[in-house]
Amino acid sequence: MNEAEIEILETLQKKIESMSKERHVQALNILVKYPNITINEPKYGNVNVNLSRIPKEAVQDLLKFVSYVEDQESALLLAEEQKKKYQDDFFADGQTLASNA
Repeated sequence: MNEAEIEILETLQKKIESMSKERHVQALNILVKYPNITINEPKYGNVNVNLSRIPKEAVQDLLKFVSYVEDQESALLLAEEQKKKYQDDFFADGQTLASNA
């Protein structure tokens, strides 16, 4: 494994570790599709996967997953920012959407 591949795996690991438990489950579901990946689940509940031994196809699937999650989170953040801007623009007097109903 070369340095570029190691760097990709380290970045992938950090990004997945920073995600929510639900996203961890989704990432794990990607990995269980590959029978040659060893998944260790100690008694304390965490799941450990040796990323240095996963096939390149699995790495590509995880990269697509992380990219999808990041795109989704960016879109959600943008929508929240637009919502706040609309509230600030149209309800400058302190009213909210709920108080107008």
